[in-house]
Amino acid sequence: MKEEKLNALCVKVVDYKDSDRLITLCTAEKGKIFVKATGVKKPKAKLKFAASPLCFGEYEVIENNGRYTLKGCDMYDNFNALVVDLKLYYAGFSVLEWLDKLSETADNDTVCDLTLIGTATLKRLAYEEINPDSGLSDFIILTLKTLGYALDFSTYGKEEGKRICFDFTVGAVVDFSARSMDYIEFSKREISLIEGEIGIDVEYATLFDKLLKIFAYLTGIRKNYALQEYYKL
Repeated sequence: MKEEKLNALCVKVVDYKDSDRLITLCTAEKGKIFVKATGVKKPKAKLKFAASPLCFGEYEVIENNGRYTLKGCDMYDNFNALVVDLKLYYAGFSVLEWLDKLSETADNDTVCDLTLIGTATLKRLAYEEINPDSGLSDFIILTLKTLGYALDFSTYGKEEGKRICFDFTVGAVVDFSARSMDYIEFSKREISLIEGEIGIDVEYATLFDKLLKIFAYLTGIRKNYALQEYYKL
């Protein structure tokens, strides 16, 4: 057995037995791990906070033959501003659900990068009073780039009247004239925002819908239950 300290975000919690929980952590050091949190469902449990989704901190775990048990946690943040607004709450949990699924097959370095993107998104949603569609759009843009699926518009330029699409038949950005029947067209402003320009005025709900379809196509993640609730609001 050995003790380890891991910088981690709790992305999923499952009740186990009468008073325990099994928690899923996306860590900076070891990728995705599963940790048993003993006794945390008891009313006076000191580590209840650490066995809750959205907890981001330095987790102290005991490893024994590849199995982990929670020993302690020094919390950095729990993004508690998200729980006072239902729209933000579901936006935050959408991020957790995506991180959980994306980390299933990712290597440790990629999980680390995705966790950094996720925690940065949660901070923006919780503290910056942004449009949630904007925060989720940025999460998708950065995540696709991290996974090697960056949307590259550079080949086609930005001249006036130029029309550019993402084509689902070829799985890439193409000129409008080369599109198939299954495509999504981006406006010049949307492209500028995706490429990292700031202060761009776009309709974020429309952009988020476009990015979400591309994200589902490229990653194969087509279900997000928290996002379904988000869309109902």
